[in-house]
Amino acid sequence: MSMHPQKPAHLPADAFWEDDVWNSGPKDPSGRRIGTWTSWRASGEVECVEEWGDGTQRLEYRRFHPDGSESQRGAKNLLKDVWTGLMRWTRLDGTSPEDQYWDPDLGEAVRVIEREFDDDGYVMTERCFDAQGRPVGRDGEPLPPRPANVPAEAFYNPDEQGWVLQRSALVTGDLRGERRLWDRNGVLGERSLHEPAGTPREEDTYRSGQLWMSKRWADDGDMVQSFYYGDTDPPAVRSATLYRNEQKDRTETFFDAQGQRLYSVRMEEVGPHHERRYYNDRLVFEAIASDDPKQPPTKVEYYDMSGALLVSYASTGGGNGVWTLHDATGAAELTLATDGEHDLNEYEHWDCFLPSFASYEVESTQDDPSSVREAFYDAHEEEVTAAALNRLESSPELVAALGPGSWARVETAFGNGKELPLYVKGVLADDPAIAEYSLERIWPEIEHQGSVYPATYRVATALATMLPLQASRPAVERRVIDLLVAVLQLPYITEARKPYEAWMAAMRPSLARFVALASGEDETLAHAGAFLMAHAGRGQREVIEWFVRQLQHGARPADRGRAAMGLGMTASKEASRGAFAAAFGAESDPMVRFLLAVLLGSRAKQPAPEWIAAIEPYAIDGSPLEDSFAELAPFFEGDVATVARANLPAEALARHMDALVEEMREQDPLSQVDTLETLFAVLFPDGEPERLSEVQRRALRACADVVDAFPNFVNHSEVFQEFDLPYDSFELRQLAEREDPPARAARSVKKAAKKAGAKNAAKHSGATKAGKKAAKKTGAKKTGKKAAKKTGAKKAVKKPGLTKAAKKSGAKKTRKKAAKKTGAKKAAKKTGAKKAAKKSGAKKSAKKSGAKTAAKKAGAKKAAKRNGAKKSTKKSGANKNTRRSGGR
Repeated sequence: MSMHPQKPAHLPADAFWEDDVWNSGPKDPSGRRIGTWTSWRASGEVECVEEWGDGTQRLEYRRFHPDGSESQRGAKNLLKDVWTGLMRWTRLDGTSPEDQYWDPDLGEAVRVIEREFDDDGYVMTERCFDAQGRPVGRDGEPLPPRPANVPAEAFYNPDEQGWVLQRSALVTGDLRGERRLWDRNGVLGERSLHEPAGTPREEDTYRSGQLWMSKRWADDGDMVQSFYYGDTDPPAVRSATLYRNEQKDRTETFFDAQGQRLYSVRMEEVGPHHERRYYNDRLVFEAIASDDPKQPPTKVEYYDMSGALLVSYASTGGGNGVWTLHDATGAAELTLATDGEHDLNEYEHWDCFLPSFASYEVESTQDDPSSVREAFYDAHEEEVTAAALNRLESSPELVAALGPGSWARVETAFGNGKELPLYVKGVLADDPAIAEYSLERIWPEIEHQGSVYPATYRVATALATMLPLQASRPAVERRVIDLLVAVLQLPYITEARKPYEAWMAAMRPSLARFVALASGEDETLAHAGAFLMAHAGRGQREVIEWFVRQLQHGARPADRGRAAMGLGMTASKEASRGAFAAAFGAESDPMVRFLLAVLLGSRAKQPAPEWIAAIEPYAIDGSPLEDSFAELAPFFEGDVATVARANLPAEALARHMDALVEEMREQDPLSQVDTLETLFAVLFPDGEPERLSEVQRRALRACADVVDAFPNFVNHSEVFQEFDLPYDSFELRQLAEREDPPARAARSVKKAAKKAGAKNAAKHSGATKAGKKAAKKTGAKKTGKKAAKKTGAKKAVKKPGLTKAAKKSGAKKTRKKAAKKTGAKKAAKKTGAKKAAKKSGAKKSAKKSGAKTAAKKAGAKKAAKRNGAKKSTKKSGANKNTRRSGGR
């Protein structure tokens, strides 16, 4: 019985069935294919025509769709057994059996893809075309203009949003020789060298065209990774890390900007659970542990720079042990007990007194033995303080203030509040060391990047409840007041109304004390008292009258300024408007007039010209008022110019757009968020305009520079997305140069694509979003974010008329000052070594991986991504035909 279909009548008599097609053509005496060979499908259409010549030099082939049009063509060097020259694939609008050889990753609009091969069979470039023959990218979208400095052989890769010049293997994607990647603006982003194919030798990464990082591989697999200073020409190495023994041995050396060596650190994994650390080539640490974490280590020792024993560990059994700090003679100077032996074993964290390997910087001036000694002293002091705290009794009043219910269910920044009652007790201790220890642990749990949590209100309410009992203990009272003020300065603290109001209710019994403090001679306490009074005294007649008197009769501008803000917080809009208007008419100080104008503007439908005149001079440069505003603390912390812009109408702001653009170029990225919102609200309230003014074009070019300077910054991308503008420097520059209005029919599609592009920023970034958890944890909104969108007149005032959140980086400042006031500033510094020494449960992230080692594997890390040819070449129809003749 025949195993093949019936041969169509028009096929040659010698046609035979093989590989699911009919084949016909000549062979030489050795059986090698020569001349012209033709293949037909079972239905009789020509599938492929091959020109073999004498069968030894070159093969040329063409494949066809059933309608007779060409689907694929190319050539092969039979001597080298590699593809050469041009290979071209063509797809029909409808389905075809040839679709099996089409790259499924190509966009729907792509109808033709061409690849050029060099004499060694490596793909040098590729080109895609749509049905009309227009050049497109692999995604089917029109190509961006080729920058003048990008070679003609470079092809555009949409996945990398850049132009690529490379040679890659057809099937495996292995790279060979030099590879370069430029962004759409023509700025070099990457350069690498691969010799032999698939073996990386060099890799350079650039940021904004400047060399940022490089890697160099040796024949034995060792690799040096270097990072560079960003402001030197030529580039100067900041740090260089030598990786040996499959990255189990790494030495990082630091240099100053002049190329002078500063110091080196080394971490060596000698064997399983056997580690050594070195500083300037001197052994400073060695640990040998067991495979079983329940077994004690064989050896754990730290050494000073002379090699003398500095710290040792001795197990006492049952997962317990004792650390010993030795003096210069070798005698025990201090001891530290721990019950964390099993954890230290499991997480290989016996080097807990050393800085983490990823934490070294060029600015580090302390050698490792000095850091170890300091960390040991800190851990010992912490242990003594913790023991003293645990011995303190909780008073009945404190127990009542802490309230019923489990604190373990109270959400904090990093878990639950189970330990917080202990630390609240410590804040109220007479011993300053216990208080500082407790404050260091409270603050990170109740605040994170400006966000607040249920624990924030619970802790503040408990301390506010205890405050009236501290009048006879001035140091404790002041400590509690400082913490309450720091919490009230957090930008989102009033957003969760119910817990905030419960806290204020707990503060009201202290109102008389706040009034007394506000009227006292200690300026810092007076300002704190007025601030607490402003929060807790809303609607209270005696408090409102106090602020009115200060506004009318305050001796200094700062006194009147704080009184104005306090009155705005405590009195209703109607009740305060008259007082503000009268004060504005009588006031001569520019800072107070500015402040009163803002407060009046928030209480009116339209700002009066005289109010605008008091604010507008500071829309770009607030420095003339900065010193005066600094005296308003703790009521105000922020940027004067940002507040001015937030309280000016669009027509006033429009007069300052060019100046604001220049100001934006000098700002830090967080400050730029507010500036972008103001720019877009005034210049682009509805996204891309039909016609662009010159100031709009200049603003777009400046925004493109901002995107390049701070790529993939999520806070920026959200503003672009909100105003339907592309978060892409290339597209922004293209838009800035556009002459004709965009086609209306395509507008909605383009906007949708741009929104998606803005969202991709988070995916590409390593950039973190400041304050991102605020909305998640408390529903807190980014201040003023949407107020600017269609109005151009963001109100900086919500309740009192002037929020600290007028500047997004104000949250950052608040955190810094709060840390100083509460003692929280040392928390990050002290935490690692002290906790690890006592109960190390935290994995040592820097030890095994570290931020810089993510891309350090010696393989061709991006071969598949970089090589557009990979999938389609695997399915080349020519491969199938050449196999039939043995030509391969």
